[in-house]
Amino acid sequence: MLTIDFELEQSLRAIAEQEHSSPDDIIKKMISHYLLQRQSQKKPGSESIPPLTRSLTGLLAKSDLSELDYRQHLVDKHL
Repeated sequence: MLTIDFELEQSLRAIAEQEHSSPDDIIKKMISHYLLQRQSQKKPGSESIPPLTRSLTGLLAKSDLSELDYRQHLVDKHL
């Protein structure tokens, strides 16, 4: 569960009202944008990925799902 302070919550509500959206949708968009930025900043072949994650990524490479699909699944699941 995500907890935020009162001022941040009020700011999110104001942004959501301007966007004609819900605060949850705004947070999902922000997290998705953050994840996409991080993904674009990673160097190809980076060894910062743990071995187990690398092996699971190898399994995903054989499927029709992308890593972005999985990240979106995590955002939807946990928010």
